[in-house]
Amino acid sequence: MSRRAKGTPSEQSHTLMRSGVRLPDYLKAQGNVYVIDLGKLPLPTETYVANVGWVEREGTTVSIFFGNRDRNHADRRKTRVEMRFPQEAFVNLWSNSIDFYQKLKALIVRVPTMKGQPQATDPAIMDAEKEHIASASIAVMTHSGTQAELDFFDLPSTEIFLSQKYNDARRLEITPVLRVYTTSGILESILDRSSEIAKTVEPDVNALLNLTPVEENP
Repeated sequence: MSRRAKGTPSEQSHTLMRSGVRLPDYLKAQGNVYVIDLGKLPLPTETYVANVGWVEREGTTVSIFFGNRDRNHADRRKTRVEMRFPQEAFVNLWSNSIDFYQKLKALIVRVPTMKGQPQATDPAIMDAEKEHIASASIAVMTHSGTQAELDFFDLPSTEIFLSQKYNDARRLEITPVLRVYTTSGILESILDRSSEIAKTVEPDVNALLNLTPVEENP
């Protein structure tokens, strides 16, 4: 749901009533809002190295894919990972990534070799020997020079609902899912496609938010 550029703090907020309970280190109470300090989230212990990445929309889900080439078979991937975002979380992710994306894109314009070589075959149509799928709702993106990292976390909607219903922020338990190592050029291409998909998704998300009733805490 959010991202931060290298060295820049990033926070995500949820409107919840303060409950007076001890909070996880990554939650800060500001008035009646709890703010997630992404810099204090537990780091993912699972890692993946990707040499290709792309984004697809399927219904109300937007997936960020990563792949690793099979050196023995140029027409397929050794492995493929799919991180599935609800469209609402994806729109939030994109809106918090625009400034980061613009700065990264400006850097690659000045140093075009960072972009890398275009793929000879569309990675989305290539078979993979192994595949893994996971859900996520928060992503933290960073880059340093030519290298980039993406950390994925999940905050289930059930936990958000229960924290609001019972006025208990301790239910906002964020689970680290995966850290992906890749290049800044691949990250730029992911954000290029994310920009296009966000434009098609935002009207649906806004329409849904306008129709969603807000429950008052007792």
